Amino acid sequence: MSIDQYQLCPCGSNKKVKFCCARDVLPEINKVLTALQGDQRVAALDHVNNAIEKKGDKDCLLNIKTNILLQLGEEEKARETSKQVLKKNPDNPIALANHGLLDAAAGELDNAVDKLQQCLDLIGDNIPYSVIEAIRIVGISLLQSGRVIAARNHLQLYQGYSQEEDEKISRLIMQTYTSPKIPLLMKVENPTSTPPEDAPWKNDCQTALELGSRGRWLSAVELLQEVDEKYPNEPVIRRNIAVFQNCLGTAEDMAESWSDYAHTPGVEFEDAVEAEAFAQLIDPELESELLDVVAATFEITDQEKLNEILVSDKRCESIPVDEERFPGDQPKPRSAYLVFDKVSPESVENLTREDVPNVCVSFYVFGKQTDAEARILVMTTKNDQYDDKITKLKEVVGDCISDEKESKVISQVTKLSDALTWDWRFPEGTSQETQNQLLKEQRREIMLEVWPKLPQASLGDKAPIDVIGQEKYRIALAASVLLLELSTDHQVAIEVDLDEVRQKLEVPVRKTFKHEEIEDYRHLSIVRMSQLELAGVPDDELVALFQRAAMTAAWSALTGICHELLNRDSLEEKIDKSSVYLMLSRMQTKLDDAIGYIQKARSYCIGKKQSPARTLIAELETRIERSDFDRVPDLIREIETKYISEPGISSELMRVLVRFGIVDPQGNPRSQAGAPAAMNEQAGPSESQYAWAPDGGMGGAGVAAEPETKAEAKQEKKLWIPGMD
Repeated sequence: MSIDQYQLCPCGSNKKVKFCCARDVLPEINKVLTALQGDQRVAALDHVNNAIEKKGDKDCLLNIKTNILLQLGEEEKARETSKQVLKKNPDNPIALANHGLLDAAAGELDNAVDKLQQCLDLIGDNIPYSVIEAIRIVGISLLQSGRVIAARNHLQLYQGYSQEEDEKISRLIMQTYTSPKIPLLMKVENPTSTPPEDAPWKNDCQTALELGSRGRWLSAVELLQEVDEKYPNEPVIRRNIAVFQNCLGTAEDMAESWSDYAHTPGVEFEDAVEAEAFAQLIDPELESELLDVVAATFEITDQEKLNEILVSDKRCESIPVDEERFPGDQPKPRSAYLVFDKVSPESVENLTREDVPNVCVSFYVFGKQTDAEARILVMTTKNDQYDDKITKLKEVVGDCISDEKESKVISQVTKLSDALTWDWRFPEGTSQETQNQLLKEQRREIMLEVWPKLPQASLGDKAPIDVIGQEKYRIALAASVLLLELSTDHQVAIEVDLDEVRQKLEVPVRKTFKHEEIEDYRHLSIVRMSQLELAGVPDDELVALFQRAAMTAAWSALTGICHELLNRDSLEEKIDKSSVYLMLSRMQTKLDDAIGYIQKARSYCIGKKQSPARTLIAELETRIERSDFDRVPDLIREIETKYISEPGISSELMRVLVRFGIVDPQGNPRSQAGAPAAMNEQAGPSESQYAWAPDGGMGGAGVAAEPETKAEAKQEKKLWIPGMD
């Protein structure tokens, strides 16, 4: 690896070497690059230091030295070297890009993005390799921190400038669409809007769009904001500001710009609601009130009597100890229990919601230790019912425990999440159909009767029911309902019509639209895909919609799309309908319905003279997931004896067996008597088996704990720089 006099100078001037500062040190630079190519970083650093000593602190040498120090992990020295360049030349783009990398390494991502934007404004059309790499590394850092949308845009910009395909980056971008942990609104593609031909601000808007297409997003925003001041309330201008703010990734600015767009006159109501919902999702100013989840200690005063109660009282249930909660040298509990609010009914006939026991508290039992008395450790949320839960505990265990000795906060949940969460234990013998019906009733009541009465930060801390009919809250209220709806979109067991909530709160229901109204299917929001009337959608577009909905897990849209695909004879030879049947099986509440679709997929494969192995894997996974184990041994045996040699089947079978703890990652059996470990799984303390909450919590895809929302994931300090071990 070497450079010649006709390549760009490493100083960042955008001039060729023969006309710039590297001209006099080209042999020394190539000696450094040769050492780097041989992974001799220390030697490369020696070479560049010698060159600086002999030839002076040229920007080209200092920039190369900064990069070597980054590769060696010498971040402070790299920062000092970069500052040397910027002190002499504050507009040196390479030094700005290097400084951006250092800011990213320190977790200062706003500064990192800002430095990159300054660099791109200065660098011109010829983007050096080091700047392209800086874009990639900052993009990865944004993703690590949970800034999903900004990360996606940076990584896509990197791919656009890079001349080589990077499979790792492609996978990372794909994960921002496929991950179930990322809310659907963050997977929406938001293209820029073209200005009207007769708009007096058309030229400025097009200039901003051109800047944005080259990654100069901050300059595009600043230009559009100037246009917005001169021509206020133009939807196209405000939408484009919001789109480019997404690329920059500052949550406050993103939320403000999308909310401004949502409340701009002339924006269609559906577009306004989706924009406002996104703003609410990411706005750090709208954090829900938090409740502490505590571990409260009570000393055991009568161990023998306590043991008798825990065995005999039907309001107690022994559960497996989750030792992962007590890592390292921490004392391990002897046992773990749940305490219910009532005794489970003896008969499940005519079971009602009021009959189902609910978990009050969960606790661990510890024996006496050198520095601690025998005790129980209660895990629960410290909400308004905390005293009642402790009273219920003492009703069960009596005077076998002391008053609370101490309480430590172990985590937090939002007040909204806690209010909408419950933890049932169905009596033994309760059919799946009964469970589903009771859960549906409970969710419907929560949606219609509980949620509308809870104060919402997005409504100025007013409850939805208190702002009915008030125009100033109309869009925000509709957006809150949309967030509630989207938070349950991936939970196929939830069958609650949110239009009932909309009607109760007097906000418009989501309207359907026909295919003739769509100008470009690629720009159809995945959030609105479920509202599309599918009849008349061209075959190729329908297949593309299926692929997008499946990739992003837009379940509410997928159901209708799948059935439309299966009903079209014109697609018989164009698609593999077994995949569609298998997708439908994943969205079924009832086991029999899920198995029915898997069997249809199997029949389709056999009819097409294709291997049914994938359908057997799907049935195996479905039955274990839903605790139906009778067919499990036969399915495993059939897969192993008939299909294990087929491409990919062995790894897929291993994935399923490892997932459910039947074997370890090395393939060694884990459970006894060949039974899946899932057969004996029970929820551990403080884990809600059926809990659900629209703003996060157990199983949610809401707004409390997802990437780029209220709390960001922990940022790794160290960055991987090209050339590092």
